[in-house]
Amino acid sequence: MSRFFDAWKQSEALARDEVFATVRPFTLAVVERWLRAHVPAVREEELNDLRKSALMRHLSDGKWVPFDQTDSWKVPGENDLRLSIKTFGHGFQAYDTLQLALPGHTQVYAGVKVTMDVEGQDVRLKDVYVGILSPAHEAFHYLTLESYPLAVPESVPKVTAGRTSGRTPTPYVGVLWTRNDIDSEDELIAQAATVLEAARLKVAENPSPFPQLTEVKNMAVSSGLTAEALRAALESQGFRFSSAQIATFYAALKAKGFVLLSGLSGTGKTALAQRLLGLMGVPDSHVLLTAVRPDWRDTQSLLGYLNPLTREYQATPLLRFLLEAQADFLGDRPALEDYLATYLAEPKTQEWYKRYAETVARFAGRQPGGWSQGQLVGEQTRQEHLFAGQGSWSQADLQLLWHRKDNGIADVGQWAPKLQVDEAVLRAATDKLADQSHSPGERYLAVLADLRAATGINHFSRTARVLAALDPEHVPPEVGEAQTRVILDALESQLKFAPGAKDVTAASLEAGWTFMTDKAKALLTAIGRDPNDAILRGIALWGVYLWGRGGSSNAASGSAMPHVVILDEMNLARVEYYFADFLSAMESDRADDGLHTAEIVLHTGGEIRDQDGHPVPEILRLPPNVYFVGTVNVDESTFSFSPKVLDRAFTIEFRDVDLAGYPFPPSTGAPAATFALPPDFTRSGRFAGVDKAAVSAQAEAESVVLERLRDLHKTLQPYGLEFGYRVVDEVLQFLAALGDAPVIDGLPRSPEDLAFDTALCMKVLPKFHGPFRHLEPGLTAVRTWAQDLGLDMTVKKIDDMVRRGLGQGHVSFF
Repeated sequence: MSRFFDAWKQSEALARDEVFATVRPFTLAVVERWLRAHVPAVREEELNDLRKSALMRHLSDGKWVPFDQTDSWKVPGENDLRLSIKTFGHGFQAYDTLQLALPGHTQVYAGVKVTMDVEGQDVRLKDVYVGILSPAHEAFHYLTLESYPLAVPESVPKVTAGRTSGRTPTPYVGVLWTRNDIDSEDELIAQAATVLEAARLKVAENPSPFPQLTEVKNMAVSSGLTAEALRAALESQGFRFSSAQIATFYAALKAKGFVLLSGLSGTGKTALAQRLLGLMGVPDSHVLLTAVRPDWRDTQSLLGYLNPLTREYQATPLLRFLLEAQADFLGDRPALEDYLATYLAEPKTQEWYKRYAETVARFAGRQPGGWSQGQLVGEQTRQEHLFAGQGSWSQADLQLLWHRKDNGIADVGQWAPKLQVDEAVLRAATDKLADQSHSPGERYLAVLADLRAATGINHFSRTARVLAALDPEHVPPEVGEAQTRVILDALESQLKFAPGAKDVTAASLEAGWTFMTDKAKALLTAIGRDPNDAILRGIALWGVYLWGRGGSSNAASGSAMPHVVILDEMNLARVEYYFADFLSAMESDRADDGLHTAEIVLHTGGEIRDQDGHPVPEILRLPPNVYFVGTVNVDESTFSFSPKVLDRAFTIEFRDVDLAGYPFPPSTGAPAATFALPPDFTRSGRFAGVDKAAVSAQAEAESVVLERLRDLHKTLQPYGLEFGYRVVDEVLQFLAALGDAPVIDGLPRSPEDLAFDTALCMKVLPKFHGPFRHLEPGLTAVRTWAQDLGLDMTVKKIDDMVRRGLGQGHVSFF
C-alpha cells in the first residue's frame, strides 16, 4: 500500500506538514491514469511537467500563491482543457483537489477530491470523491443525481450527491468512496479514473445544469431583484455604482443595521442609500435624511428636549420617525392559529416538511442494529450495506442522521456544534436511540453522556434531532433551551424544560415533549390540519417559536417595515458625543417584546406632549426595524471617528470614480424598475442584528474563514492592534447575510475570497488610526498576511494608507 492508502484505511492521524506529500501523489495518480486511458497523445515529458506543477507547494518567493493564480496544466489535444492545481492554501483547508476546467465553463468542474477531518494539528483522511462539483453554494439544490445523472460502471460501489467539506458547502454529483468501500488502491485509482472521464464528458455536454445565481433562492420572492438589476436601474437614473458596491451595501445593512459610506465628496453616497432603498421597495416615508450640524454635542441634538418653561417636549423629526418605527414594529400580531396556517402553507415550510418526512420514512421501524424484523434477511439495501462492510447502520445513514444540515430536521431545530467522532461511536449511539425498550428520555440522556465522553462537548440539539427522526411520535425536534423557552411561553406554560440542566431527568424531558406534542395536536386541529402527523407537529412547533420570538410585533406576520435613518456628513460633529446612546442601544439584547433592552432617557416629567400635542414617552427603546446609514466626507473641517464608532459599524469606501461615459444620461423612457422588498433583507421580520446561532453556523460551514481570522489576530497581537469578538462575529454575520442574499451575483461567494476581502476592509482596516511610525509595523505585517492569501482589496487599501501616512505622518482609514 502507498502511504496515502495505508493512512486512509487505518484512519491514521497525520501531522499537517506531511498531509500534502501524502495526499497529492494519490490525486495525481488518478489524473495520470485518466490521461493514459483517455488522452493517448499525452507524452512522458508532458506528464513530468504535470507532476512538477502538481507536486510543488505553489510558493513564490516563499509566499503562498492564491488558487486563482496557481498553475494550470493544458491537457494535450483536448481543445484547451486545463487541469487546475488546487492547493491546500494558507490556513490549511480540509480538502485537496485536482480539477478539469473547460474553457468558459466556470460553474462546474470535473475533478478528484480527498476530504479530511482537521483536529487541531492532526489531520485524518476522510473520503475520496470523484465527479462534478460547483463552487456556487446556491447550486446545491439543482446539482443532483436526478437532474444530472452520471453514467458510471456497475462496479463502482457508491453513487451519491450532497455537499463536500471545505471552506464552503460545495454541491457535487459523483462517486464517494469511504475507507470501508474498497480494499485495493489500484482498483480505487482505476475506478476513480473511469468516473473522472464520465464526469468530464457530462460537463462538456452540459456545463450549466442549474439556474444562474440570479435565478435561485430568494429570486422568486424578490421579483428579479439582483445586484446587476439594481445597478442597471440606478444607472438609468444617472448614477453609477458597481454591482459589488451594491451587494456590499445590501449585505452590510442587512447584517448589522449600521453602515458608514465614506469617500470622495460627490460620489453619490447619499444617493446610493436613498435611491437603492427606494428601488428595493422601501417607501419614501420610511427613509429619513438628516443633515448633521457642527454644533451637535449630545443626544438632544437628535431627539430634542423638554422645555422646562412650557413643559412641552421640543421633538425632532428623527424622534417622531423612531416612534413611528416603534409603533410599526409593535403593531397587532395575528392570532397564533392564523399565523400557523400561513406559515405551514409557505413554500420553504413545505420543503422542510418534505425533507423531514423523507428522513423519518427512511428510518421507520428501525431497531438496534439498524433493521426491523421484516428487514433481517433478503433486502437489497441491507445486502448492499453489509457487502460494503458498513454494518447495519450505513455510513450514508449516519451522515443523514447526524451530520446533514438539509435533512429537514435541522431546518426546524437549531444550530448544533460540529460533531467529530468515529463512526463506531455513532453506530452505538444510533442503536441506543433506536432501542424502544427504553423510554425516550432515558435514551436521550444515555447517548448524551456517551457523546460527551467521546468528544468533551454536550450535543443536546444534535442528539435530540436524531431521536426525533427515529421516534417522531414522542420527540419533537425543538429542544434548545432558548427555543423551547420561547415555545413554552407562547403556549402559556409554566413548565420547566431544560435539556441542558445538570439535574435534568428522563421524566422531565418526557413531560416537556408530551406537553409540546399535545399542544401541537390541538393547534393543528384548530386550523384543520392532521394532528396525528408527527412531522407536521414538529414543523408547527417551530412556527410557534417564530411567532413567539416576534413578541407583540408585526414581525411575526412580516408586516413590519424597515425604517432607515441617513445621517448626512456624519462626522461634521463628534459622533461619539451625539450618537453614543444609539451605539449602546444597537448593541443591547432584545427583550421579550422584540425591542432593544437599552433605554434612552427622553425626560422624567411624567405625561408630556410635544409642541404639536403628541405624547412623548419618558424612555425610548430602539426597535430592530431601524437602520442607520452615515455618509462620511473627509476634509479639514470634519472630525475623525473614534474606535468605539468604527468597531460598531460596517465601513464601505467609495473612492474609485469611473468617468468613462460620464455624464450618464437619465433614462427618458420608462421609469427605472422597482422591486418588492425581499424578506431576505428583513430576515423575515427579525431585522438586522448579530445572531449568535447564525455566526456559529457560518463558522462551522466556513472553518477556513475562522482560521484566517485567528491567524490575523495573532499577526496583530505583537503590535497591540488585535480585535475582539465583535469583529469576528460581524465578519461571519456579513458572510452569512451575503450567502442568503438575492444580490449575491454582485459579490459572489465563489471565489469567496472576494467577500472575505471586502469584510476585512470594512471591519479590520478602520482600526488603524494614529501616528504612522507606531502603526507602520502592524500595517506591514497585515499586508504580508493579506498578500499571501491573495486579498487584493486589502493590500491595495493598505498601500493607500501607507502612502498617505508617509506624506502626513498619520495613518487613517479615511
